[in-house]
Amino acid sequence: MRRIQRISGCTPSVLLIPSTKTARLIFEFMRRLHPSPVRLAVLLSVGCLAASVRAASVGAVGYTNSFNTQPAAADWSTASIGSAAGNITTAAGLDAAVQGIAASGVTAPLTADAADPPAALGTAATWSSSGLYVQTRPTGVDATLLMCTLVNNLGINAASVTVSYDFTKVSALAVTEEVDGQRAYYSLTGAAGSWTVIPEFSTATSGRVSATLNVAWPNGGTLYILWADDNGSGTPDTPFQIDNFSAMAVSAVQVPVAITGQPQNQTAGELRSASFSVAATGNPSPTFQWYRGVSAISGATNSTYSIASAALSDNNAQFKLLDYEFGWEPDDLCRRAFGQRNECNPDHQCADAGHNLHPHCQWHSRRLGGQQSDRR
Repeated sequence: MRRIQRISGCTPSVLLIPSTKTARLIFEFMRRLHPSPVRLAVLLSVGCLAASVRAASVGAVGYTNSFNTQPAAADWSTASIGSAAGNITTAAGLDAAVQGIAASGVTAPLTADAADPPAALGTAATWSSSGLYVQTRPTGVDATLLMCTLVNNLGINAASVTVSYDFTKVSALAVTEEVDGQRAYYSLTGAAGSWTVIPEFSTATSGRVSATLNVAWPNGGTLYILWADDNGSGTPDTPFQIDNFSAMAVSAVQVPVAITGQPQNQTAGELRSASFSVAATGNPSPTFQWYRGVSAISGATNSTYSIASAALSDNNAQFKLLDYEFGWEPDDLCRRAFGQRNECNPDHQCADAGHNLHPHCQWHSRRLGGQQSDRR
């Protein structure tokens, strides 16, 4: 068997194909089995499709990595800048150094290390096979680079992507650094000079970090996330770790809100609990507001509204749900649809003078019934 890195029209990282002799035997077998070349073409195209599937593709359910196994270099890779400690002394200096880097130059696989945390192993970022995370801890270089390569596999263009992960600064091993923590960047092209700083990830504070990148991410396109860790003058360098990584993309096509599961009437005894729930779809994701009668319930903005202890005054009370989309407030949505004089309210719904209900603003009413015999 021969191993190649790339086939025209496909983007596999590594693909095993038959040797020339074996390929000829396969071709001869297929030719005798079926004289048409179609079957052989199908065989080759299926191999191409399977090879192009990548672990870091961001589909409808997003992409996650808890680093239980060493990540492939096609998805998580590393490189370095310079050759000595203490050369980069400011965040601006590190940013400038990163702008000289192209994604095509960040291709080395992460170094596997059984320690937790791994020792400073030179130029490469590392994967801890015992701690199950990735780490930067440069030595002998100006800075270590860590890059995640994401591919939009939604089947449609994306308008944004939300990236989050657990960030840890190993404070027990911390030493003074000129640029504390990691600096993070993104690019749709990976070209030198194209990197944009991600402020939420440019931190030295441990915890769960998250950032929403508002980018026009084409279907099948690549998004590069790059971290840079300078090699401080102190020795050894402070370890910075990334774990439980996730990326979720939002389609660029707006889809009107639709109720897929209606709230149901509830019967509960006095001082008993009750809940109303609704299921809805749309892009961007719908937001909710629950009402009791005509009054909005403060803080009741989730798809489920719960009453911990139903009071006698709640008997036959009507709880209403307004679901709306695109991030507009209900009244603003109605003004956009029908003009400034119309409002969105529980009594008149979101309608114009001709009582035409706006399709993006819907009311759903449900009642809570009580049982007098349960009263003590």
